[in-house]
Amino acid sequence: MQVLTDNVGGIAFLQPDATFVDASNAPEFKSCVLSAIDTATLVAIDMRHIEFMDSTGLGAMVAFLRRVEKAEGRLLLCNMQPKVRTLFELVRLYKIFEILNDREACLRAVGPT
Repeated sequence: MQVLTDNVGGIAFLQPDATFVDASNAPEFKSCVLSAIDTATLVAIDMRHIEFMDSTGLGAMVAFLRRVEKAEGRLLLCNMQPKVRTLFELVRLYKIFEILNDREACLRAVGPT
């Protein structure tokens, strides 16, 4: 699994190439994203390719949020597919994650850096 990293407007945009995140690949997903987050404090995960996620994937997402918040940073999620968005709503994770429509919305949300 690869995570493309791009820094735009002070935000570290991470784009995993996985189409699903479940028990079979969640440890690799978690490892790749955590190493890409490294010490960044303003992170956006572009989820455009992820079409399916199960509870282990959700656990990984919570780990990312904890890592970024521990560094007193901010984690944004964008380009979330409808099925994944529904899952976040079903388990009420939309209440603790900042979920935005696209990269431009992320840039507007953080303002000038």
